[in-house]
Amino acid sequence: MLPRRVERNIAFFTIGFALILLVVVIPYGIVTPRNVRLPVLSPLFWPVILGGALLLCGVLLAIRAHFSSEDEQVEREQVTFGRPEALRLAALLILIVAYYLAIPFLGMVWASVAAFLAMTLITGTKWRVHRFIWALVLPLALYAFFSHVAGVPIPQGQLVRLP
Repeated sequence: MLPRRVERNIAFFTIGFALILLVVVIPYGIVTPRNVRLPVLSPLFWPVILGGALLLCGVLLAIRAHFSSEDEQVEREQVTFGRPEALRLAALLILIVAYYLAIPFLGMVWASVAAFLAMTLITGTKWRVHRFIWALVLPLALYAFFSHVAGVPIPQGQLVRLP
């Protein structure tokens, strides 16, 4: 657990970041067509939901930091990252950049399959067979829904084009 002052600072940063997203970045950075029939299909829907969830998490963290007792604070240990955690964090950063760069070449679906599988390998999940199944099924199911049901174009790659 973190000291109260650190939790409070993280909470205020999270609240500030969420407010900047909700007030500035999302309204001015995302273009939405006027003829969207369902709000769920609007490009604004999920970013606003995620921004609101981030704001809620920041508020809950601030409340927790405010009401935690001083006795709890004295007993808490200082959190330190060891070498394995730092390497995992670096690997995740490299994975994010590789995913971004792979989308134009592989397409969003196949880049997502590879990224999902790499993420499970980095985090070291115990579900060895399930990770392969979900890495393939989840991106393909999302592609099928958004492409064929919602009518949202998904970026296709140069190697394999999905129907």
